[in-house]
Amino acid sequence: MLVAKGKTHVEHRLKDLTAAELQALVIGPTGKLRAPTLLVGDAVVVGFSAPMYEAVLA
Repeated sequence: MLVAKGKTHVEHRLKDLTAAELQALVIGPTGKLRAPTLLVGDAVVVGFSAPMYEAVLA
């Protein structure tokens, strides 16, 4: 799972996250799913960071 944080991104292993940690990563301040959220192969990509998309889509 790759999560955008500003202009960078952080990689997480889904199986290592608790439900609360996962929710904190994918739910935005409005209480809705952060956008964009994509499933690319076996990677979940949350938020937008150009370098993150370049790494995932290359």
